[in-house]
Amino acid sequence: MNAKHGNLDISKKWVLKKSYYSGAETMDYITCENCGKLIKNIAVVENETGEIRHIGIDCAATLTNISPDAIGQAKKLINREIRFIKSLKDVKSIVIGGSIWFYKSIVTEWQHYWFLRCNHESYNKYMRYIPKDAVIINEKTEAIL
Repeated sequence: MNAKHGNLDISKKWVLKKSYYSGAETMDYITCENCGKLIKNIAVVENETGEIRHIGIDCAATLTNISPDAIGQAKKLINREIRFIKSLKDVKSIVIGGSIWFYKSIVTEWQHYWFLRCNHESYNKYMRYIPKDAVIINEKTEAIL
C-alpha cells in the first residue's frame, strides 16, 4: 500500500529540484499538483522514477524526504525574487552593457550610483515589471584585457 499526502506518494523519495515565484513567470497563480490549492511559491520536485511535479512550497515541506534546510533555502530565494520584482517599480533609467544597471533617476550614461544590477538573462525575464517610461541606454562594452 502506498502512503499518500495529497496526490503525491510519500513512500517515494522526492527531491527538491528548484523553486520559483510564479508571479515572475505568468503573473498568475497555478494549481498545486499535490493539494490542488492556488499557489505562487512553487517547488519543483522529482521522485526516484523521474516523475516531476510542481507543488506549493508548503506541500514540499511536508514531504519527509526533503530536508528543512532545502525548504528554508527555497523560501529565501523566492522572497529575494519577490523583493527584486517589487524594487523594479522605482526604475527611472537602465544602462545596458556587460551587465544591466538600474537607476532611480534619469541618467544618460553609466554612473556609480545604480541601485540594482543583473545579467541579461534576468533582465529578459523581469523586463515586464520595469515601468514603461524608464529610459534605456545601450552602451557598447569593450573587453578589458
